Amino acid sequence: PQAKLVLSGHSMGGWLVSSAAAGFSTIPLLPDVAVTEKRTAEVDLPVRGVALLFPVLTHVGSTPHATWTTRFLVRPVVRTLLSWAAGLLGYLMPLAVTSAVVRRLERIRCITRARDYCRIAPHVPRFETFLNSVQMSYDEFRSIFDMPSELSAFFIRHERNVAFFYAKHDGWVMPGFPEEVEKAFPQATVQRGLPIPHAFCIQHSAEVVALVQEWLLGLR
Repeated sequence: PQAKLVLSGHSMGGWLVSSAAAGFSTIPLLPDVAVTEKRTAEVDLPVRGVALLFPVLTHVGSTPHATWTTRFLVRPVVRTLLSWAAGLLGYLMPLAVTSAVVRRLERIRCITRARDYCRIAPHVPRFETFLNSVQMSYDEFRSIFDMPSELSAFFIRHERNVAFFYAKHDGWVMPGFPEEVEKAFPQATVQRGLPIPHAFCIQHSAEVVALVQEWLLGLR
């Protein structure tokens, strides 16, 4: 009950953990010996900090990457057909070709990272993988519009304990939004213009870990 949490989320996960943290800041917490009534986050917030990695917080359906994909994801039959096509392609395509295509798309040159891609390549062109991806994207487009007032209020109230990390080029974030975040929450940690792609997991995990670690060490 006395634990302090640090929440972190990437992309839409940033919207999810922010919403969870905002919920923690308003619901009653477990009572202790000293306080039995009105035990709220005004007294003791269980979330110590929130780290948002390339977060999608507003109007994801209007971002540069989403404007063309939304046209294909509106109808369930289209999502299913695309998923079946991806699964069939994965079944017919040799693993070596799949790995080469994925490496080419991600421009992988490091041998160690290329081996990592070879391990995940068989799972990319599969019906389940593709259907999950397009369905999640469609749900994002339908769910994330204007930033809820509760979320803005949470950021304002706890901005010293919130960090935003934004890439220099990110097609899943509205143009100019990182600058708006910096102006709206001046006491928050806002790092924008990072030379790291939105999908950072394999090639840039170490750099992202270093950024978050530095922020955590300075967290009060």
